[in-house]
Amino acid sequence: MERQLAVCLAGHVDHGKSSLLGRLLHELDLLPDGKVAALEAASAHRGVPLEWSFALDSFQLERDQAITLDTTRVRVRTPRREFIIIDAPGHRELVRNLVTGAADTTAALLVVDAESGAEAQTRAHAALLRLLGIRDFIVAVNKMDLVQWDEARFGARRDEIAAALARLGVVVHAIVPV
Repeated sequence: MERQLAVCLAGHVDHGKSSLLGRLLHELDLLPDGKVAALEAASAHRGVPLEWSFALDSFQLERDQAITLDTTRVRVRTPRREFIIIDAPGHRELVRNLVTGAADTTAALLVVDAESGAEAQTRAHAALLRLLGIRDFIVAVNKMDLVQWDEARFGARRDEIAAALARLGVVVHAIVPV
């Protein structure tokens, strides 16, 4: 097995970082038994569709306010490698938590909303991660369903974020639509 890889999940507030990770854990069948039913119940109680981000919430306040307050560490094992994924908050006021969580990571998964693009916190997070020595990035252009999987929209977002990250001198290994 290859060595462990620690990845920081970063990006602007409400671009879907926690939801993306929660859904990924579901797709990889890594959620504990009964977790999906609990998420469905919690989502129904709040009158919202299934909210995958609830899978990562440590505090009730995070669910109540639909925000990530602190970092969450998730271990994902594949046949080839073990990953530690750090889900970091997107709010500007919580940037210290991002820095603390990212300090032990060597790569970043930057999440960008397909509709709104690389907003201020996305750019700030990328710059902070670079200052912490993180050079390897993957970008997920998230919420593509909300733009009907429009290729032109994806291309615009891809080009926008690629240019911004090039200015930081990072290596972008992939930019993928999600």
